[in-house]
Amino acid sequence: MKRRLLFSYVCIALLLGACSPRGPGIKPKASESPTPASTRTAFPPTTTPTAESPCSFVWATRDLPDLSDRLSKQLQAIDTAATGSAYAYGEECVAADGSRTFSAMETDFQIQIGVRDLSDRESLGNWIAGVMTVIFGLPASDMQGPRSGRAEFEFRTADSESRRLNVGLDEYKARSSGLSGARLLEVLEIAP
Repeated sequence: MKRRLLFSYVCIALLLGACSPRGPGIKPKASESPTPASTRTAFPPTTTPTAESPCSFVWATRDLPDLSDRLSKQLQAIDTAATGSAYAYGEECVAADGSRTFSAMETDFQIQIGVRDLSDRESLGNWIAGVMTVIFGLPASDMQGPRSGRAEFEFRTADSESRRLNVGLDEYKARSSGLSGARLLEVLEIAP
């Protein structure tokens, strides 16, 4: 009976540890310190983990409504068939008492664009180039987290067909120099 109980405890501990990117109760290293509070004003932490109050880390997101509004307004100025939103992606430290502290790792974007034809590669590539210009024009002070994020594009037709493409912001900077239209789309589709 004791063996069965011990085995169950070990399985539960392993399962909980697998759900955490760092393992149960392991605090970030100094080099991985949470995003400074000044960049988390939209959602301040409810508690700060201490040695007496360890936590488990879980992946989490937080909407960034002000940045989303700014992005959507700029996209709507280009075409009313486009909308966008922004969110912070990171980790939540969940303490034993249930309190949570969020630390952003990156700012990500979701872009929805109404198009006539999903096979019009020239148009899709030009849309990506235009939207990325808008994203890179947003104030760096509004971005959260130390890493560069990504943009998820969803192109939709009037009859509800859709096509998605995820583009890393660093990847875009590195691979898109001077490209647009169908060639840009081709380069981004074959990216690793």
